[in-house]
Amino acid sequence: MESLPPELISRILVYIIDGRLRSHPGISLAPYATLSRRWQAQIERCTFSYIYITTPRRLEEFERLLWTPRRRSCVRFIQLVVELESYDEKARAHFETDEERQRNDEIFTTTIGSLFKILSDWPANLDIGVDIKAQSPGDYLALKDPKERRQRKRAAAERVNDLLNKRYERSYLKFSRTTTETECPVVPAVTGLSIWGAAKGRLIEPASSVFIASKLPRLNRVDLEMQDDCRRDEQLRQLLRSDFARNLDLFPGSVQRFGLRFFHAPPRNQNYLPPDITEDGVDILSSQLRTFSQRLERLEINDSVVGPELFWPSTLPGDNLVNPPFWPLLIEVSVKYMEITPSGEWLLDRDPGETPEDSTDDFDATFGDEEDSYPEYVRIPLQDRKSKFFRTRIIAGHIDRLYASAGRAALRMPKLRWMTLQNVGPVHYSLEYEVQAGLSKLTWRNQDLTDGPYEPDALVRREKAKSLYQPDEEVFEIWRNVAIQHTGRDVEIEFKEWGC
Repeated sequence: MESLPPELISRILVYIIDGRLRSHPGISLAPYATLSRRWQAQIERCTFSYIYITTPRRLEEFERLLWTPRRRSCVRFIQLVVELESYDEKARAHFETDEERQRNDEIFTTTIGSLFKILSDWPANLDIGVDIKAQSPGDYLALKDPKERRQRKRAAAERVNDLLNKRYERSYLKFSRTTTETECPVVPAVTGLSIWGAAKGRLIEPASSVFIASKLPRLNRVDLEMQDDCRRDEQLRQLLRSDFARNLDLFPGSVQRFGLRFFHAPPRNQNYLPPDITEDGVDILSSQLRTFSQRLERLEINDSVVGPELFWPSTLPGDNLVNPPFWPLLIEVSVKYMEITPSGEWLLDRDPGETPEDSTDDFDATFGDEEDSYPEYVRIPLQDRKSKFFRTRIIAGHIDRLYASAGRAALRMPKLRWMTLQNVGPVHYSLEYEVQAGLSKLTWRNQDLTDGPYEPDALVRREKAKSLYQPDEEVFEIWRNVAIQHTGRDVEIEFKEWGC
C-alpha cells in the first residue's frame, strides 16, 4: 500500500467515499488511515476538511486533534452549533426568562470565543469558512427523533402546554460587545462566515453578526440569515433593525461578497397595512446598506424589506448631490424584496375590475383559535388570522422609484455586469440588466394574473405583454444612459411574461 502513488490513492478514495455516502453512510473513513502514512495523509485530507462541532466536548477534541500544521492545512469548513442551556418539560410552557437569556448570551459569546482562541494562531494564508448557529437540546428544532417531535406537537396543540419555537420568539442571542482580545482574539485564517440567526436555529441579534465578523480581519465572504419579523413587538423589531444598520461599517474592509436574508413576512390579510419602520421617512437599513455596498464586488439581498434608498439617497427631483455614491468594484447585484415598503405601503393594489368578494380566502387561522379560547400571547397575530389575497396589480409609482434609483446607482458602477431586482410574493415581476460581450440587455418580467396561464405562442405573448406594467419614460432614459456608459451602445429592451 505504501508503494502506491498519491494520485492512485486519491482515485481509490473517490470510489470509497462515493460508495460510503450512497450505500453505507454510517461507515467511518478513519480505519483506512491506518493502512500507511500515505493513506493517512489522503484520508485526513477528507476527514478534516469539514469539521462539525456541536458540543463543548467536540470543541475540545477539535483542539486536540488538529494541533499539527499538516492537519490544520486540511481544514476548509467549520460548522459550529453553539449548545445553549437545556430546559425541562415544565419550562416548555413558558417564555425564556431574562436570566435564561443572559446565561445563553454568555454561552454563545464564550463558545465562539473558545473557537476563535483555537484558530487565532493558525496560519494567515489558510482559507477557512465558518458556519455558526445555536440551539438548546430542549428546542423543538433540535429534535431528531420523529416520535419525540410528534409528541411535542401534540402537546403544543393546546398552545399553553408547549410553546415550541414561540418560547424564544423575543429572545435574540447577543454576542458581547465588550469581549477583550484575550477572551475572543482576531482570527486571520477565516475568510468566509455564515451565521444562521433565524429559521435554522435560535434567533441571533443581527448586530451581533457584525461584532463576530469584526474579529476576522481577512474576511472575504459573508452570508447572514437574520429575522426581521417581531410580530408581537414592533419596537423590538425597529431596535434590532436600526442597531444592525448603524454597525455595518464594523465589517472588515476585506469583505467583497455580502449576502443577507433579512426575513420579514407581509401580513397574510392584505387588508392590513404593514408597519412604518422609517425614521423621518428614511429607511436607515437601506441607506446604510447603500454606504456599505460601495466597497463590495457582489451584493445579494433576499426576502427583505428595502426601499429606493438602498441605491440612491432620498432627494428631491433635480437635486444634485455634492458627493454622490460610487461603487468602483461592484460586479453583481441581486435584490429580492418583499412586496411592501419600509414606509408601510403595499407595492401592489387590487385589480380595478375586481370586487372585494373576488378576493381569495384560502387560509383561515381562526379555526380553533376563537376569541377567549387561548391567551392572546399564544394566539396568531391579528393580521395573519385570515389570508386575504387580492393585491395583484403593480403600483407603478412605487416600482418606478425603485427602478430609477437602481439605474442612477448603476451609472456609478463602472464594472457592473449583472443586476436583478425581483419581488418576493405571489405576483412576480423583475428587472434584469446584463452586460455581455460588449452588449447590454434589459429585461422586464411581470405576471398578469387576470390573463390566465402562461401562453406558449410568441405572438399571443407579445400582445398580452402590452397590457402588462411598463416603466415610466424617465426610467427608460436612465437605463439607456447606463447601457451607453457601460458599452457605448443603446440597450436592448425586452418585455416578457413571468416564466418566459
